[in-house]
Amino acid sequence: VICSGLMDTEARGEAASAVIAHVISQALQKKAHGDASEYNIVLKELSHADIKDVSLRRWLVGLKGCTTFLGKGCEDLVGITLDLDWIHKDDQFVEDYIEYLSSLVSGNAVFLSPCIRKLISLMKPKTQQDPDLKLVFQRVHQTLHRMLELAPGGLHIVQKTVQELFPYKGKDSFVLDCYVMNLLQLLDYAPSLNPLILELTVTKLIEIDTELPKQSEHQLSDDEDVSEEEDEQPQFQVEIVSW
Repeated sequence: VICSGLMDTEARGEAASAVIAHVISQALQKKAHGDASEYNIVLKELSHADIKDVSLRRWLVGLKGCTTFLGKGCEDLVGITLDLDWIHKDDQFVEDYIEYLSSLVSGNAVFLSPCIRKLISLMKPKTQQDPDLKLVFQRVHQTLHRMLELAPGGLHIVQKTVQELFPYKGKDSFVLDCYVMNLLQLLDYAPSLNPLILELTVTKLIEIDTELPKQSEHQLSDDEDVSEEEDEQPQFQVEIVSW
């Protein structure tokens, strides 16, 4: 009875996803012919703050079947999906999301850049208090690796994006630590980026070190306990983040 119930639930889920795929397909076709009314309804549904995960999953599965219809003019729809907090969902949701992104970049290369940019931005945590930070980074690399397998040309986008998104001066050191460690992990599946990543990291850390406020001569003269050797050491050091 339990197995039967689960099968019924899965069947209903698949049927719902098929219906949603049809709705999205119709909306995209009408939009292409100048009628964006149904397309706007799709945007509203996906943007709804109270949408349940189970419903959101069905929308993603439905979208996966329509990615070949997505192109220029659908940046707002794709943008909504990229901004979803998928990274903290359950494993099945994450799997469906990765499948959606895979289908998206396979069907239309124009969305490869925003997908990669979003993934790399997730290498910079918003807070140290996230208990799932290790899992978050694992999922980011799992997804980015998949993107690069599907579109090896995406390495050029990664190369540009990691430089653009490198934490700016004054950013929390924890964010910097996480970003650098993620860049090093990126080399596990993108070894050709090794020279760039190492040079970028060293250059940026030197820049940050030289921009840090220096102690005034008066403060140095008052601090008799500071040895000459300590004075010569860089003020900034990267702390190895363990997750």
